[in-house]
Amino acid sequence: MTPRTFFTLVLKIMGIYLVVSSVSLVPSLFSTLLLFRDPDGQEKGAEILIVIAILVLVLSVYYVILRLCLFKTDWIIDKLSLDKQFAEEKFEINIHRSTVLTIAIVVIGGLMFVESLPNFCLQVYYYIGQKQTFGRFGENPVTGGMIYEGIKVLISYGLMTNSRFAVNFIEKQRKKK
Repeated sequence: MTPRTFFTLVLKIMGIYLVVSSVSLVPSLFSTLLLFRDPDGQEKGAEILIVIAILVLVLSVYYVILRLCLFKTDWIIDKLSLDKQFAEEKFEINIHRSTVLTIAIVVIGGLMFVESLPNFCLQVYYYIGQKQTFGRFGENPVTGGMIYEGIKVLISYGLMTNSRFAVNFIEKQRKKK
């Protein structure tokens, strides 16, 4: 493994972790739009535009960093000269790039699963506790959090069990250029 390959793997792992961390950030950004309503139901125009502008800015930054870390790693390595200050041209690690990516995706999915499963169980507990008070599914204020945590559990489980799909997508994008 060359230093360039090593830094390519590190940048791709950082990109994958960024995608996983953005799963929990993006819904919270959208939920802030609900905070800018008057008690009588009227929306505040200027504040909502500021929040939307910040939301677009954050999503754009995430997209650019994701695109650079997953698909333009050679450009980052060249611009930062990451592979230039090594005395040896080759590291003695005989493991394929896709194997390292698979391990990284499974570990990230596992961490996400361990984080989201207790939160999902807690949300279900709160939902059951408030079911008498609020009645129907959509009227319970815990419903959104329960659905969100359930989706995170499903995504993390999918990352752990179907990591090959994500690795194939990343490798296919790398081979296109």
